[in-house]
Amino acid sequence: MTLNVDFKVTRGKALLDKIFTNKSDWYSIPTTLPAVGSSDHAAVLMLATHNPNYRQGADIIVTRRICDNNSKVLLVNALAKINWLSLYHIESCEGMTNCFYDTINALFDEYLPICIFKRHSSDKPWVTDRFRSLIKRWQYAFRTGNSNDYNKYRNASGRLAKKLNIAIGRLVNCVSLPLEMVEEC
Repeated sequence: MTLNVDFKVTRGKALLDKIFTNKSDWYSIPTTLPAVGSSDHAAVLMLATHNPNYRQGADIIVTRRICDNNSKVLLVNALAKINWLSLYHIESCEGMTNCFYDTINALFDEYLPICIFKRHSSDKPWVTDRFRSLIKRWQYAFRTGNSNDYNKYRNASGRLAKKLNIAIGRLVNCVSLPLEMVEEC
């Protein structure tokens, strides 16, 4: 449903401009200003107001393990070097399980540490730290007027956004498929 926002005449006695919106409570009443330059039309100013229904997002603290390829390789090498014979000398099954999990958790904490990240509730699911870093560099290049870096980071972030969006699309499609077809994804 769109609403016509009425305001004063903009040229002589005629109303030449109309504004259509379905969120009229999000804007103040339009005002007419004097003509800009040599134009014979009055300028129209319509400002956004505070929307009572708008909920601002919040920062979210996320904890996860750092899982880069180098850390995974180091973890695999450490696991391969462990002598598991000590597990067979433990008499109880619970003792064996505790020893096994303690060893695995210690290696995970050493090679794939848990880190705390700050996210925003409005972030898309495909926004990664690498993508966020490219956006920050792109914005910095814009603020400092460095056109070479601006173009470089704009293009890099665009390419990465496209790849990430496609990747999350595949993941979502695989989740919604029957179990037999998921292996193909």
